[in-house]
Amino acid sequence: LLTHLANVAAVKIENARLFEQAVAAERMEQEIQKAAEIQNHLLPAEGPPIDGYEGFGTSLMCRAVGGDYYDYLPLDGDRIAFGLGDVAGKGMPAALLMASFQASLRALSELGMPAEETITRMNRVMCKTVPDNRFVTFFYGVLDPKANSLIYVNAGQTPPYLVRATGGLEQLGQSGPPRGLLDLSTYKPYTLSMEPGDLLGCYSDGVSEATAPGGHECGEERPAAPVGTARPR
Repeated sequence: LLTHLANVAAVKIENARLFEQAVAAERMEQEIQKAAEIQNHLLPAEGPPIDGYEGFGTSLMCRAVGGDYYDYLPLDGDRIAFGLGDVAGKGMPAALLMASFQASLRALSELGMPAEETITRMNRVMCKTVPDNRFVTFFYGVLDPKANSLIYVNAGQTPPYLVRATGGLEQLGQSGPPRGLLDLSTYKPYTLSMEPGDLLGCYSDGVSEATAPGGHECGEERPAAPVGTARPR
């Protein structure tokens, strides 16, 4: 009789424990979905209106939330700053760092500093506040539509491709290491001229590290193929 009662009690206790786990899991799922909604609102819904230019960006997370980030920032003189970056890691930790990174970028961009100074200051802030095992790769460009010029800094991000209307394909180089690694890092700016019909394609390592059914990674060469054949309308 005692053994039978003990077995019944054990079943009741196990069922209660499983119920508590199910409730906790459902609560966590709801919180993650709310976090995903907030993160989607942090990313721009559409490209900015720029005379003579058309911008488009999108992000598809491999989980509910993630560390990929892109943005458009209006500057003085009708200039537009834009950037695309990737926080090391995945899931909620990367999403939290992405939100902090976005706030810092928007605050610093309003100071009107050169692109390289903006990225250098962000790196110093991140080195003080971000854990040692976290960093951010980022491509940051400032477009002057009146002069048709682009000043950019590439802090460890996968190199974007510039497709010339004349048929050339250029890969934009690096300016310095990812942010959050070295406090004294400096970043070199580059300047290029944009011509009518040119196309600039930026992407994160979510594209280059995507795997085919056979297990092979996409690599940095394959994204160049569709970008190289694309042409603006």
